Amino acid sequence: MNDPDIRKFHKAAIRRLEAAEVLLDNEITLEALYLAGYCLECSLKALILARTPQSRRREKLKDRFRGAAAHSLDWLVTELHKVRVDLPDRFSAPLRLRFAFLHWRVELRYAVSRRDADDVERIMQIGKEMWEWVGRNL
Repeated sequence: MNDPDIRKFHKAAIRRLEAAEVLLDNEITLEALYLAGYCLECSLKALILARTPQSRRREKLKDRFRGAAAHSLDWLVTELHKVRVDLPDRFSAPLRLRFAFLHWRVELRYAVSRRDADDVERIMQIGKEMWEWVGRNL
């Protein structure tokens, strides 16, 4: 993993998760959920970049990782398939990653209501497992 952009996304993922843990410990659930979702997003982007030929990475960063679609976990999984990566069953199981997809959206940055701490913890656990799995596959 010599590419600085891949390292940046992977490191950003764990930093967002660490911040989410601090927030959740202080019962700041909405913001914890928001950052936990970014852990998933950054982890997936790191893996997509790692599996993208080096000659196309700049294009991917410039053109494909910008805008609303680039924050969609569904879109990122589709991008993973394009670079021939399938998520392990523990993530692709409908009740697992789908749970995170339904609870996290970039629009949460404008939300103000609290979230259920148990739901946030579940998404954070998925984020941690995803980050670890991505790290082993970079």
